[in-house]
Amino acid sequence: MELNPTKYPALGFDNSSLNWFGSLAGKAGALLEVTMQPLGGLSVLTATHYANLATGLLQVNEKYGVPVYLRYGHEMNGNWCPYCYEPTEYVASFRAMAQAVRAVTNMTAMVWAPNVGIHYPFGSTDSTVAVPAAGTADFTAMDTNGNGAVDPDDDPYTPYYPGDDVVDWTGLSLYYYPLSGCYNCPVPATYFNDYLTGKGPVIGFNDSAFSAVHNFYGMFSNDGTHNKPMMLPETAAPYFYGMPVYANSTTEIAIKQGWWSQLLGSTTKTNFPKFRAAIAFEQESYTTPFDVTYLTEYSITNSSSVLAMFINLIDA
Repeated sequence: MELNPTKYPALGFDNSSLNWFGSLAGKAGALLEVTMQPLGGLSVLTATHYANLATGLLQVNEKYGVPVYLRYGHEMNGNWCPYCYEPTEYVASFRAMAQAVRAVTNMTAMVWAPNVGIHYPFGSTDSTVAVPAAGTADFTAMDTNGNGAVDPDDDPYTPYYPGDDVVDWTGLSLYYYPLSGCYNCPVPATYFNDYLTGKGPVIGFNDSAFSAVHNFYGMFSNDGTHNKPMMLPETAAPYFYGMPVYANSTTEIAIKQGWWSQLLGSTTKTNFPKFRAAIAFEQESYTTPFDVTYLTEYSITNSSSVLAMFINLIDA
């Protein structure tokens, strides 16, 4: 959903859709994750817009008895959204949103959820947002090692952290994306661990300085740090239909079982006890690896065999 007063001049967001989602969650007896993106930019938002959204969330809480996880302005450390690479204004906006929510309800939790930062600062040629100019407050915040550049050795998370007093949960957008040269191949056994902690064989090195600023769990969930519960507000292991067969290729169910077994397995529970939720990205879309378009299946509910596998994992 969008918090965008240009698109939704009445309230700043689509309250009818929020109400509909709340009603469905209420009928199912479920919790509701609401992703709200300020796609019109941060500077256009006012206290009224934050208050309007807080009231809409309160109505979902009270009318349907549904607790809400509000993922506000996610992936703000990326380079693909209108509010990305703006840590100064983003932190202020998140805090304003949290304060508006807490003024009216205690049944909506604030979720701060950047993109996994292993490849930060995401310098792809199709980026929509440039790194801030040197000398600006945002550049100074992002250049965490003070070497005069925003580069892979900088902390991809902390500049955007709004503060313990306004963050209830932390989260990451973290998927199993195929390693170079092998799509539809088995999920490496330590993929989740390595991307979460910033070190290990999947990352390809064990650099203590790099891991110190890329170990998301260690930085924000370990005792003695921010000590926050953590979720994956969106995650999946995609399967590419029509992709050429490689020597190491495997099936859709094997790929998705490999991923979800890592997330739900006993090793993860032991090593990351504050990792407590994962939300499946239920979508299929067309993507273009190798400049060829393939139907890409992220979901676990479009296939009866994949769904049965997933249910068995949960019940185990």
